[in-house]
Amino acid sequence: MTSTVPFVSNGVANGNGNKLLNPQVSARIRERLIESGVSFLANDNIADHLQPGELDQLQVEVADKVRDLLRSLVIDIDNDHNTHETAERVAKMYLQEVFKGRYHQQPKVASFPNVKQLDGSTPLARSRFVPPVHTTWCRSWATAGSGSNLVPG
Repeated sequence: MTSTVPFVSNGVANGNGNKLLNPQVSARIRERLIESGVSFLANDNIADHLQPGELDQLQVEVADKVRDLLRSLVIDIDNDHNTHETAERVAKMYLQEVFKGRYHQQPKVASFPNVKQLDGSTPLARSRFVPPVHTTWCRSWATAGSGSNLVPG
């Protein structure tokens, strides 16, 4: 498998005890946010406070931390072919997918006039571009009772 994220390490997770070559990008970003008085709680978007290239640097830093995590789990990441590029894939997953709303600009929200005066009880997925969705209700396993012929569906 070819990685889309090149293996680049600042030496933290290679087990040789080297100190960081430069301050961690996460520390620089955190310091900038604190100095600006900007909240950086888990659900906050901090994209406006990232400088060009910092997200890529942060991804490398996170990959190093994931390698540390795998080593702490006593996984031989140096010799186990199953873990090659795992740290890079996990770091990419967190920064580019799971927490994408934190590190990337928020998309513009579109609003449309309520021409048909729909209320909250009307399904909104009524578009010629969206296939209809049907909901089927059934009794749950717990309410069906033991010995019943009903199964969850």
